[in-house]
Amino acid sequence: LKKQQRIMQQSAGTFGKAMNSFTSEDFIKLTNAVKLYAIGNCADLCMLAARAIVENGYPHTVELCGISGELNDYFLDHAFLSIHCDPQNENARSHVIDPLVELLSPSDQSHFLGAVQPKTFEQQHSYRHLFCYAIHQITGAAQFVSLADISNLERLSIGTFSYTPDSQLQFNPSTS
Repeated sequence: LKKQQRIMQQSAGTFGKAMNSFTSEDFIKLTNAVKLYAIGNCADLCMLAARAIVENGYPHTVELCGISGELNDYFLDHAFLSIHCDPQNENARSHVIDPLVELLSPSDQSHFLGAVQPKTFEQQHSYRHLFCYAIHQITGAAQFVSLADISNLERLSIGTFSYTPDSQLQFNPSTS
C-alpha cells in the first residue's frame, strides 16, 4: 500500500513535499492522482473531499487539519476536514468530516472505534466522534485512538481550500 501511494505521489510530483508547502497546482495534481490511482492516506482523501466540496459550490472555508505527536510509544498522525459555516449566521455550526474513517464498514467502525461514525458532526462534538490513526513505534501495530484520549495533542491547520474570484481552485497553506 505504501509503495502504491508513493508511486501515486511521485506521479503527482508531490512525493516528499510537506502539505503545508503545497501550491494550488500541487493540490490539483495530487487530487487528480488520488482519483486516477484510487488510493490515498487520510490527508490525500481529505484533499479530494475538500476539492469536491469546493467544486460543488460550498462558499465558506474548508480547512485541512492535522493531529500528530506521540502517546505511550504510539506515533499519531491523522488529517480531517473542518467545514466552516457562514460567520454571519449565529445559528450555523461548523462541521468535521473524516473521509478515512468513512471508508471502514460499519462493523469495522464498531470493532475499531466502539461506535459507528456519523458522516458529519458538529465541530463541538469532535472529541466524541474523531479518532486518530496510531502506529506503535516498536511493534508496528496500528489502532485508532479517540481524540478524548489524546486531548493534549494540538490540532494544526494545514491549509484551506477555496475558489478565487475568477473561479480557479486554490489551496492556501497555513503559515503556522
